[in-house]
Amino acid sequence: MLNILGTETHTEISQKQQAVLDTLAEQIDKLNASMREAVDAGMTIELRRSSRHHQEDGFWGDIIAPAVMKTA
Repeated sequence: MLNILGTETHTEISQKQQAVLDTLAEQIDKLNASMREAVDAGMTIELRRSSRHHQEDGFWGDIIAPAVMKTA
């Protein structure tokens, strides 16, 4: 489940936005499973912001990339 973090007041979201959030939450669950597999395989992985995607109305999102910090 995707939690909305922060202190800003959030308004209702559209059906399209909810569908996108649902997809994002599913993908994050898959990413977390992959992270656990990598750790169990003997790696330390850090997710780092590699860039930031900006939309013309002022919305943005962080783009992430894995960095291998240590291997067994």
